[in-house]
Amino acid sequence: MFALALVVGSACTAGLKPAGDRHARPGRSGDRPAYPATVAIAWNELLLEIAGAEDHFLTLKGVRAAAMMHLAMHDALNATRPIYSSYAYSVKSSGADPVAAAVQAAFEVAADQYESRRGDL
Repeated sequence: MFALALVVGSACTAGLKPAGDRHARPGRSGDRPAYPATVAIAWNELLLEIAGAEDHFLTLKGVRAAAMMHLAMHDALNATRPIYSSYAYSVKSSGADPVAAAVQAAFEVAADQYESRRGDL
């Protein structure tokens, strides 16, 4: 299952390009905040656990849900401090807490895809 998480994570980050600077790389600029990856990792593990329990990834619903969740987390985090181009959500929320925005986005996608497990989220 760990390999699957790496594949999903790699697929979600492979096409990210900073808005305005094609050559900028995340974490290389002193003016960009560093957010802990623990929130994304925890949500990824939880979602993949729920998905594996539901159908053992036979329908690939879990992979799709994980990809949607990671894109939603990216857009939510990016809305609080726009650095990259957005995928689907383009509203700017500069006053919002970035970690709370990412957590809410992860919850919304996971709860939508696994309604029966909403209480576990």
